[in-house]
Amino acid sequence: PLAKEMRDLLKNFYETIKANDEYIHFALLTGVSKFSKTSIFSSLNNLTDITMNKSYSKIVGITEEELYNNFEKHIEKLAEENEFTIDEIKKVLKELYNGYSWDGKNFVYNPYSLLSVFNSSSINNYWFETGTPTFLIKLIKDFNLNLKKLEKVILNEEDFESYELENMNIYALLFQTGYLTIKEVLTSDIESEYILSYPNKEVRDSIEILVKSKKWKEMNNHKDLEVWKKS
Repeated sequence: PLAKEMRDLLKNFYETIKANDEYIHFALLTGVSKFSKTSIFSSLNNLTDITMNKSYSKIVGITEEELYNNFEKHIEKLAEENEFTIDEIKKVLKELYNGYSWDGKNFVYNPYSLLSVFNSSSINNYWFETGTPTFLIKLIKDFNLNLKKLEKVILNEEDFESYELENMNIYALLFQTGYLTIKEVLTSDIESEYILSYPNKEVRDSIEILVKSKKWKEMNNHKDLEVWKKS
């Protein structure tokens, strides 16, 4: 019920935007949930979805080239203060914070995590600072999700369009919220298949921390922790 109330509230908001589009030269809407134009966006049906458009695959992250060209001094300082060589610290940064992709070819670093690392000179897990663990716990519980399967999820194009509240694809939603990302796209004459997995070690470790937490035990009675240990 609450989700439907929020959907109607946003629908009214988008109706206002549509009514004033003659005054808007450019607008970019971002968020963690995409809904079909038949529901929340029915009043704003002139949107162009660029989520998986190859031309914009590097727009919301930091590429490796950008990292090395613009953060050289930060990388050197981080390596020195943590007693790593430059090559070693680059490998650590890539393993922990890189790996997000919307086309399976171009991969970007998490900007928040990178900037947090450089600001604190400390290599830590910053993922949960940008999200709500309770959200993920509830999803796993409601959909009886097997965490082991998140290592490799295969979706087709139709799966990414299932964002109605009454017909939501849990894996597509985890992709939208950053818990999963596209690692490879297999294209055939019939359709494309998308191979999804955890973006990087930071996210995977976050899930492991989550299933060992007190909050997890309080909200769940099933044995996903054992499933994780065996994965």
